[in-house]
Amino acid sequence: MTKGRPLKLILQFAAPLLIGNLLQQTYNIIDAAIVGRVLGTEALAGVGASSSVQFLVLGFCTGTQAVSGLLCLCFIVKHVEVLRLSRKNCRMQKDVTKELALMGFPMGLQFSITAIGSMVMQSANNGLGSVYVSGFTAGMRIKQFTMCPFDAIGTAISVYCGQNLGAGKPDRIRKGIYEGLVIAVVYGLAAGMILIFFGRTLSMLFVSKEAADVLDASGKYLRYLGFFYWALGILNVCRLSTQGLGYSGRSVFSGVTEMFARSIVGIVFVQYFGFTAICAADPAAWVSACFYIIPTCLFCVKRASERLKG
Repeated sequence: MTKGRPLKLILQFAAPLLIGNLLQQTYNIIDAAIVGRVLGTEALAGVGASSSVQFLVLGFCTGTQAVSGLLCLCFIVKHVEVLRLSRKNCRMQKDVTKELALMGFPMGLQFSITAIGSMVMQSANNGLGSVYVSGFTAGMRIKQFTMCPFDAIGTAISVYCGQNLGAGKPDRIRKGIYEGLVIAVVYGLAAGMILIFFGRTLSMLFVSKEAADVLDASGKYLRYLGFFYWALGILNVCRLSTQGLGYSGRSVFSGVTEMFARSIVGIVFVQYFGFTAICAADPAAWVSACFYIIPTCLFCVKRASERLKG
């Protein structure tokens, strides 16, 4: 990723990640659709009530990525001779181990911290009744599917920044982040329009048209998200750019900001505004985190550039 047009490289790297993410989310959608269509909205609400706890555990595992590391090691042994390990490489080096731990654990914690805020919000929503839990669950499945490009672009940007940092090319880092932001914002606006105008219709994948109250709740939730999807694109690119530049600890605080925003909405505002507050929780979290991560990302890019220039 250190040579060639950044936009093309980012899209090429993101494409296989996106395909894998979409396949995983397709399974989740089919699973939820079977539950909602066959067993009914009450069963769908039961699935949704436990989803945040699952995300809490899996989120941390996503940030350590031990299985992915082992698979990459097998690929290297078979196909990348220059990276094959010799006996002298198989010794623990405290400084390297420390550096990897400082990068890996904050990434895992970031997902888990974000999930804690989602659990607080889920708990508040559970108290509103099964109609809103079912509507929220249907909306969440659609949200998770449409978020896949954000995750793929963000991961590509992180790798891009890391490689160009190692190659000592600060100008390419800045250009890549800019082009990544353009991609993410344009997609966010397009996906947001789909959620705003077709969210309720898409929710019929999970519940029948007779469950009008559930469809109304899901459609309302998706409309609120749609108006702020552009902010999620900015958040993902800036956060993962910061990680790719080696400032994982700083990027974690964007997740902390999201957690506090969702928790405040869940604890304080739901009792006054009900499901409307639930719908506003994610947008509030994204925008709040952007206020932190944008200047942080700019600062980290500046620091990295100064370090490369000596």
